[in-house]
Amino acid sequence: MVRPQYTVKPSRVSENICKKHLVGLAAEDKVKTLFENKGYQLVQQRHRTPFGEIDLLFKKKHKHYLMVEVKSRNKFVYLSRRQKLALRKSYEYLMSRYKEPILFYLALVEGNKVYVLPEDLSI
Repeated sequence: MVRPQYTVKPSRVSENICKKHLVGLAAEDKVKTLFENKGYQLVQQRHRTPFGEIDLLFKKKHKHYLMVEVKSRNKFVYLSRRQKLALRKSYEYLMSRYKEPILFYLALVEGNKVYVLPEDLSI
């Protein structure tokens, strides 16, 4: 018995989510390259903590860690209170785990431009 072949056409919603995901990965790669060119070594990309995900975690040899949240949008970007809380908990988790200074930056990617800003995690 031959079974019919079904093809599932992705919905517009899933196509949109997939495009956003790819744009986000491309933005992370741009930021990763920028920091690697500045002498940082990538510890982990998309690092999972019990409190959320850290986009990029770098280490500067014999100095400090660098935690980077990457945003890629065409309009003004901000971190919501909820995002800041999750990032602050992740930051505290990493501080207790690594016992070394950790800096936190927000990287905004717009086309080929990357803007890196120190970010305050206070709420």
